[in-house]
Amino acid sequence: MLKGVRFSAGIWAFTPYADRFEPTGYKESKTVPNQIRVAGKVEDLGGTILQYPTGLNESNIDEIRDASKESGLMVAQIDANLFSSGI
Repeated sequence: MLKGVRFSAGIWAFTPYADRFEPTGYKESKTVPNQIRVAGKVEDLGGTILQYPTGLNESNIDEIRDASKESGLMVAQIDANLFSSGI
């Protein structure tokens, strides 16, 4: 790995990846905190990118914080999900 460079991944990389060919996704669905725990197993990954309010919100902030600490990952970025909000 590059020395001194930290990498983050969008949490969507750990979702079932539903698409038009496989509407239910290619793997079992997990909660966002559990997706973070899975992400924590990726070698050299330092953080995650989450979306508000679909992935991170007032009802799961504490679970997200706990999962991030457990996995050793930081929340590197929070994006506003404007695509599914009806705006």
